[in-house]
Amino acid sequence: MNRTVLPWAVMPAQWPVQTTALAYLLLDRWSAAGWVWGVVGTVLALFWVLAVVRMYTDKQKPLAGYGTDAK
Repeated sequence: MNRTVLPWAVMPAQWPVQTTALAYLLLDRWSAAGWVWGVVGTVLALFWVLAVVRMYTDKQKPLAGYGTDAK
């Protein structure tokens, strides 16, 4: 799962924070059943694990003129 991507320092955050907050608010608003909370929580946990794995497996390739190597 190696991809060449821009460095994380020059890109906006790619953590699933908004997805997690939105899911929590919607489930609370709709008074979802316990099993729905469990399913959504499992999917969100998967999103978080994949975000961390992606952060450590992607190869970073800076663009000239952007980030810390700007001249």
